[in-house]
Amino acid sequence: MNADDNVRNYLELQPIFPLSEWWHFGIFVVCIGLLFTFAVWMIRRDSRSLPSPLTWLLSGLRLLAIACLIAYVLSPGQRSESRVLTDSRLAVLVDTSLSMGLRDQPGSLPADQASGGRRIDEVISWIESNDELSSFRKSHDLSVYRFGDSGQPEPIVSLPKLASKRTESSTALSVDEKQSLAAGRLGLASKTVAVVTIVLLVVWSLVAFRGSNRSTVAGWLAVWVASFMVTLFLIGLADLAQPKTTVLMTLGLQSIPETSDATANSNSDSKESSSSDPSAAEGAAETAEQDEADIKNVDWDTKLLPVGTSTSIGSAIQFIVNKERGGPLAGIVVFTDGQSNSGVPLTVAASAAANANIPVFPVGIGDIRKLKNIQVADVQAPPRVFPDDRFRIKSVIKAFGLAGRSINIKIVSVDEQETEAEQLEAETTLTLGDDGEAIPFEFEVNSGNEGKRKFIVRTEPIVGEIDATDNQRSVSVEVMQRQTKVLLIAGGPNREFRFLRNQLYRDDDILLHVWLQSAKQGADQESDELLDDFPVTESELFFYDCVIAFDPDWRTLAQSQTELLERWVAEKAGGLVVVAGPVNTPEWTRRPRGDESIDLVRQLYPVSFFSQGTAQLKLGRFGGSEAFPLAFSREGRASRFLWLGDSAIDSSQTWGRFDGVFGYYAVNESKPGADVLASFADPDTAIDGELPIYLASQFYGSGRVFFQASAEMWRVRDIDVTYFQDYYTQLIRWVSQGRLLRDSNRGVLLTDRDQCWMGDQVNVQAILRDAADEPLMVDSVSATLTRPDGTTQLMNLKASGGAVRPGTFEAQFATTLEGEYRIQLPVPESETLDVLTSSVRAAIPDLEKAKPQRNDAGLAELADRTQGHYYIGADSFESEADNPMSPAELIVPQDQETFLTGTLDRFFKRKLMIWLLVWIVVSLAMEWTIRRLHKLS
Repeated sequence: MNADDNVRNYLELQPIFPLSEWWHFGIFVVCIGLLFTFAVWMIRRDSRSLPSPLTWLLSGLRLLAIACLIAYVLSPGQRSESRVLTDSRLAVLVDTSLSMGLRDQPGSLPADQASGGRRIDEVISWIESNDELSSFRKSHDLSVYRFGDSGQPEPIVSLPKLASKRTESSTALSVDEKQSLAAGRLGLASKTVAVVTIVLLVVWSLVAFRGSNRSTVAGWLAVWVASFMVTLFLIGLADLAQPKTTVLMTLGLQSIPETSDATANSNSDSKESSSSDPSAAEGAAETAEQDEADIKNVDWDTKLLPVGTSTSIGSAIQFIVNKERGGPLAGIVVFTDGQSNSGVPLTVAASAAANANIPVFPVGIGDIRKLKNIQVADVQAPPRVFPDDRFRIKSVIKAFGLAGRSINIKIVSVDEQETEAEQLEAETTLTLGDDGEAIPFEFEVNSGNEGKRKFIVRTEPIVGEIDATDNQRSVSVEVMQRQTKVLLIAGGPNREFRFLRNQLYRDDDILLHVWLQSAKQGADQESDELLDDFPVTESELFFYDCVIAFDPDWRTLAQSQTELLERWVAEKAGGLVVVAGPVNTPEWTRRPRGDESIDLVRQLYPVSFFSQGTAQLKLGRFGGSEAFPLAFSREGRASRFLWLGDSAIDSSQTWGRFDGVFGYYAVNESKPGADVLASFADPDTAIDGELPIYLASQFYGSGRVFFQASAEMWRVRDIDVTYFQDYYTQLIRWVSQGRLLRDSNRGVLLTDRDQCWMGDQVNVQAILRDAADEPLMVDSVSATLTRPDGTTQLMNLKASGGAVRPGTFEAQFATTLEGEYRIQLPVPESETLDVLTSSVRAAIPDLEKAKPQRNDAGLAELADRTQGHYYIGADSFESEADNPMSPAELIVPQDQETFLTGTLDRFFKRKLMIWLLVWIVVSLAMEWTIRRLHKLS
């Protein structure tokens, strides 16, 4: 766009009398017409005896004076208007829900269907080729977003229109240059007319001196006066064309000061430099290269990693529509498989886009056929059994596209510590159900001798299956002569404490010790042993695997006891469960910083408290009148130990039936590295948009700490009594994992979860000691990560400078595939070659697997309703020559013009008033002089 189209000046009337209604202007026009008519009539009557040229001259002078007077009344002002051109934009949305991580079945399919790789790989390949992006960027600014289960897509990169199109060299003039040029032309014209006027004056003088007839003298006088008035008028226009300079400067009779010249020509200089300097073209080329480098520098594999537990296509489109409504958005391109299973329905999003005149161009990814897949969805077994015991392994099978088919299922076992052949434990045949239907079954197996055994449930392979990595699943069982040792602490005998105490006391796998702080000497409690005080020696405390504390009064512990508790968690992988309450928790959190005993306890919690305990009671709630459910985070939904059911969907449905809890103890925030698993879902309790934390967990050294904001989990008994038992049984097993699954006395290897969704980042932590039983002091240690597809990679666990204990090493890895990830870490300086092991299973939610086929019907309807076009496969979304359906032809640029109005030019207004006055005075003076010379009244 040329610069002379950017800014223009125009006159704006500002009448000194209010003319706000249309009839005001009508009356004003009528009055002007009457005034002109009367003026002409009077002059014609007075000048009947004069020659015709003088009559016309007097009429012109009078009408000029009246016209200038009318202009003064209308008070025109000069205002500038800038035109801003906003480049057309194109939004590209990429579906990163977990269904985009599915692998479509390879085979003899049409080119627009499956390729055998991950669905998202097709999109990444299209983006990284960069050819089509560059094609679109010739006409549009480009923004790439990703979306999944969130209603708000996340921007990845914004790419401007290619520099070669945006920085065209132009010789257009600036506003000041145009004004100067116009003034120069008018000044030249005025000088020319002035010369003519002088010549005419000489001619008239000669004619009058020779005594020519009256008519001839009058004619030459009329011509001279008209020429003089034209000269004066042109000089005024030239002066008005450049209002910031004087008349002499405009006419070139006086030099323009340096500062004014610099100001007037600054834009000209910049334009000249941009058009004449070859570095401008080089800069444009460099900008284009930089834009291309920006695309290549984006780690698309990471940015487009499928992580969404559901697909919210409609919500993502509606968000972009609302954000860009009224803007220069040319269209929305959506790469997706089309199965929208959460958020705003596609029909609603289509209506919103159609109403905003924004076309949507879906690009369908994936296979339209019903995919075949069978998966071992879950395997459960007791973590510990006694030697030669018979115990049951429960498993769940799910299938898609295989309803009614019979399959063979085997369970095999292998000793984890020895390299031995798999041992067949049991075998059965199972008939598969409808898509996604969970079919439970059980095996009864023999535990065998002491040690760790891995039991693997495996299904036979299916021809044409999209993913064989989920055809087996394992569970580790420790055959040992010991029980889980639990210390149950309570500040007072609340209801949850009593329910849990009775449950654990009756569990043969639990050895229960109880310390009820409020109990009097000699009181009785159902327990294997009743304590009168917290353990004071290492042998006493390190005996336990798990400590559960209900609203404890930590002030009663001596500093040596809190130090012992902290060491037990950090060094001995103890599992600590802390439940807040309204009686004791406010009292010990009220203690100021500097109390070393309480400060150690604060360190253990995964949350930080307000500075005063009373503030938490005011912000928190206990004994409310209404129950509110728990809002689970992504980490909470993926945490297997919080499931109340055999699958994530079953658990979600169970928690959905839970009426909720009435109270919670307010905390300030979660600590760095801690996971917020659930929040109290009353929207009125949110602070700065954040709901109060109800469940949270963290690693602390080699141990785990779990926080619960009130003792109200007993309320799940209203749904089913077994849910309360399952909740605490799984919780105890999870927090105690570090102690129960120790592979070596030299250290422990832990992950922050044992099950997650595909795409999650898993934190790995190792606590290691050297041969002298001192913290291992090295920069890093190496472990091997085995992925579900059988490939391995080396993990480098680096020493953690901010860890609670020295000898702590940390690393992370992303679960890019569905299946089991196994970490093996050989203990350094170990004579027996101890190997620490841990495993994590990454899964895709059933919601994303229920309908994995490409939704051609829904995407085509979305395109039709928004005047877009549906493309099948990323390869089809390419601009082809002479193809009316190619994206380049259908996605029309929507460059948007916006006009910005500036302020009135006060210099112009002042000069205009001066020149109007000059023209009025001169015209009237000329008329009066002529009338006097010809003896008119």
